[in-house]
Amino acid sequence: MAGPIILSGSTLAAGIRDDFDITYRPTFDGVIDSLKDAMQIDVPQTVRTQPFGMHETMPYPELWNEGEEGIPTEGTGSKSFNVTAYTYAKRVQWLKKDREDNQVGDLRGKAQALGQHFASLDSRIFFELLTNSASLLPAIPNAPDGAALYSTTDGASAARFGVSSGNLLTGTGVASSATIETDFFTAIEQMGQFQDTKGQPYWNPAVDQERYVVYFGIGNLQKFTQAFKGVLIHSVQATTGAGVSNVVLASGVQVTLRPTSRITDNDWFVFRADSALKPTFSTLRIPLTAAEATEGNSDAARNTGVEYVQWRVRKGYGVNVPFGTVKVNN
Repeated sequence: MAGPIILSGSTLAAGIRDDFDITYRPTFDGVIDSLKDAMQIDVPQTVRTQPFGMHETMPYPELWNEGEEGIPTEGTGSKSFNVTAYTYAKRVQWLKKDREDNQVGDLRGKAQALGQHFASLDSRIFFELLTNSASLLPAIPNAPDGAALYSTTDGASAARFGVSSGNLLTGTGVASSATIETDFFTAIEQMGQFQDTKGQPYWNPAVDQERYVVYFGIGNLQKFTQAFKGVLIHSVQATTGAGVSNVVLASGVQVTLRPTSRITDNDWFVFRADSALKPTFSTLRIPLTAAEATEGNSDAARNTGVEYVQWRVRKGYGVNVPFGTVKVNN
């Protein structure tokens, strides 16, 4: 018998109930919704290694005294980068006799639930990009400017986006909601200073229209909730201990919190949700497909009594120019 199989010994007893069978059935509803503000998903890919290209900022107008010879002329640069599609696949197999004798639902149907788990792929790799820790990817890719997703400098060792510290800030910790609030405003102020490749502000100020998403470790849920959602924040000013208004709420800035167990330290990440340019993306080379082996279609299944279902998809992952995100490094 080749490879591991679904162990069904505990589910064969006559009369066994399946009331608690949902215990190990993860739910991935909302996975895509939770990523849409930070990752562009399933960009079409037509070849194994797909080249992407972009022009840098187009020139801005400048003063021209009519009558002078020659209107001001200026060019711009361009960048290109490649994204490789990788294959992600899994097979689940079982003994035919176990399927025949199984008393807890439909064993074949349960095995096909493996396909639902592929919905987690974008989410899992998104957090690999955030935390710079490759597991499902051979390596974490750089952004088109030659630096990592989060960096103080670009690939040419210049201040990234024309501002000291780039999009990687040193935080003041998560000991209190006040420190989180301070670091949040430092992060969005930093983002507001980003410059395009012509030295002009990338973002136009519109505080009452800005939307942000904050990803952080779920172990800090209470403090982040207090910092962003609490109506009153405890203050020790003048030793009064009186509550003060939440500056985040008072500012009109819209913030969505995304706590996750995939972040296990005190680092956190701010994304500009209203940006058309997402800092990360996935590509789709071949959509998710399924295949199964039974006695009706497989010599191996007839010879061994082992059936299976398998799923396969080919996708790539990349980092765009990350104007829309800042990491608070604690």
